[in-house]
Amino acid sequence: FLQLDGDVNTKAVMTSNALTPAAGDWDGLYLNSSQPVSNLHIDYSINGLVLSKNNSNYRNLMVTNSSAFGVKGASQTNIRIQDSLFHHIAGIGITLGANALIEDSQLNDVVDGIELITSAEVRRNVISNFSASGIKFRSTTNAFIHHNLFLGGATGILTNGNTGQSVVEYNTFNNLSVAGINMGTSSTSLNI
Repeated sequence: FLQLDGDVNTKAVMTSNALTPAAGDWDGLYLNSSQPVSNLHIDYSINGLVLSKNNSNYRNLMVTNSSAFGVKGASQTNIRIQDSLFHHIAGIGITLGANALIEDSQLNDVVDGIELITSAEVRRNVISNFSASGIKFRSTTNAFIHHNLFLGGATGILTNGNTGQSVVEYNTFNNLSVAGINMGTSSTSLNI
């Protein structure tokens, strides 16, 4: 049992103990609980948070300088991430399973901002300086992606044809080098 007492102004910090810290210095936090987590800063890890339970809420997180993932919960369901910051992630900022909600968060300087496995709602986020995609659909995804800002990256939304019954609306795409939305080679439709 680990209790971290951070608040909005002073987050609890989990970081490297290296004299010169670098991304990947330590594994990160592996959570085996559905208890909500808030006001936590994770720095210089391999994976910021690795989730193993469903039905969890994460608010006001900050994950920085990670060498792989910010939050990894690909097989977990009903995960909510709100009001959080993911910066300088050398892989995927957030990857989540079914019924995920990601809102009011910032993902900056990542390879892929958000990877969706199945159904999810992604709203009111700012995803910037991504080298591959802002949001990537990994498998058939039923997603509602709206009111997000994609700034300075390659492809805003990459579906690879795995759109299911997804709706993408009211998003803003600025300064992208490849495309706002890339549907891949599949003939599936996306409701835009």
